Parts: sequence; C-alpha cells; structure tokens
Amino acid sequence: MLKVAKCENCGAALRVSVNTDHVQCEYCRAMLIAVPRAGHAPTLRIAQAPLPTFINLETQAKAVLLPAIGVPIALAGVYTVQSEGQLGGLLYIAFGALMLLAGGASARLWRDANRKRADLQWLRDHGAPGRATVQVVRGRDGRRVALGLRVELQGTEPWFQESETVVPTMLVPRVVDGLTLPVLVDPTDPSNLEIQWHLV
Repeated sequence: MLKVAKCENCGAALRVSVNTDHVQCEYCRAMLIAVPRAGHAPTLRIAQAPLPTFINLETQAKAVLLPAIGVPIALAGVYTVQSEGQLGGLLYIAFGALMLLAGGASARLWRDANRKRADLQWLRDHGAPGRATVQVVRGRDGRRVALGLRVELQGTEPWFQESETVVPTMLVPRVVDGLTLPVLVDPTDPSNLEIQWHLV
C-alpha cells in the first residue's frame, strides 16, 4: 500500500510503501529512513547526509581539460618561434600558458575540496559525540543559519562556538534558542564539529 509522506529534508510529497525501510527523495536526492506508523504514512527521517563535494563539475572539468588543451598550444607556439621565427608564435605560447595557469587554479580548488571531504569523513569516523545547545540564532538565509552554540563534551568544560550550517527544510522552524543538537567533535580540534541533523 502506498501512502503520501513528506521528505524531512526538502518537504516534497513522496508516495512510499508502508512496508519500506529506506527511500531516496526524488527531488533533493536525500536518503531517508522510513519510521513506520500504524495506519498512517511512515515518517521520513533524514539519514546521515552524504559527504558534500565542495566543488562543481565545471571546475573539475577545467582542471582536466585546460592543461590538456594549453600544453599543445604552447608547444605549437614554441615550434613556430624556433622554426619559422614568427612572433605570432608568442601569442600561442602566452595563450597556452594562461590556460595552464587557469587549469592549475582549478586543480588546486579540486585538491582543497578533496581535502575537506577527507577531513569530514575523518570527523565522522573518529569524532567524539557531544551536544550543542543553541544560545542564539544570528541570521537566516533560507536553509543556511548562523548559530551561537554552547557545546558540551564529556570530560571537558562547555564552550561557546559560532557555527554556520545548512538546516534540513522540515527542521528549520525548530531551530530556535534552547534547541539541543547532537554533534560530533574533532578530539584534536574542538572548534571543528558537525551537527548530526539526522539524529534530531
């Protein structure tokens, strides 16, 4: 039997089986855990969010394609200058060099994005569970919210920390002063934490 339930991440209405355990939202692609309710559509809770890419496909393509195009152009310019003595070859060299520089910049962004993904994966694997209480909501921009948090971790004194985070759509109204949130805290750097929205 199919029932209509709302995605907790984006609010979209989804038709799901009452017997299903997991479902992926066809709109925002979030993975959802179906919590059964007798006689009603299951409640769709957010599973742990997948690791973000931190970089778009366009930048990745530039990192690969620009050097692949720039090198032959620059080499053609060098050959033109050496064999024919034409100054026009310098333009090819300059253009090829610019493409190499642009490709190098994109490659650095890609490298930094991969480092961020690796750091976040490490935090999820090794982070210490704690809790953070919202002390102040400093600003909202759609789902992006700036929070002032009082963070508590076993064995340490509580501390205050600013955090900017993207809140699942269905949870936005609940983000108010006093809300307690589960977090994972980097044991080597307590200022590095991730809010576990799928556990709220």
